[in-house]
Amino acid sequence: MTTFASSIAKRPMMLRLSTAAELMTSDPLSFDKNMPIPKAGALLKLHSLDAAPMTDEFRRLVGVVTASACDAWAEFTLRSSPQRFVQQMHDRTPVAEIANPVVESVSRNTAGQEVVDRLVQRRARRIYVVNDWNELIGVISMSDVLRHLTEAGYSRRAEPACFC
Repeated sequence: MTTFASSIAKRPMMLRLSTAAELMTSDPLSFDKNMPIPKAGALLKLHSLDAAPMTDEFRRLVGVVTASACDAWAEFTLRSSPQRFVQQMHDRTPVAEIANPVVESVSRNTAGQEVVDRLVQRRARRIYVVNDWNELIGVISMSDVLRHLTEAGYSRRAEPACFC
């Protein structure tokens, strides 16, 4: 992937020899598959996230829970209650009921270029990083990729010239 910072840039901004492990944000917010939907929705809102991964008891990646699915569930339970009154704290329905089981993931050793290609091809906002046992270890969003590109650009410019 080659991106120019401006129309007069002399050198392209490129992902150097990076891996998914170097690009990822470690230990992302995730939900146990038995967490109640209202609690998951509240955590997503608290952290201003539109989605978070769902894991099983062994921390293996098994799905993705979206804020829109949590909101739709809350609306459904309100509509289907007898007097249109439901106390959210009594709803113990697990997030596994509304989670999307299709999850984009890569291993920690996947090349950075491949990660970016998969994000672009699938028009995904994020991709999850797993270890050899499919345990969730991180997340890579497009903002992580941009951060890596800009940090690489700043470190190149910060190198002093040698007039030996």
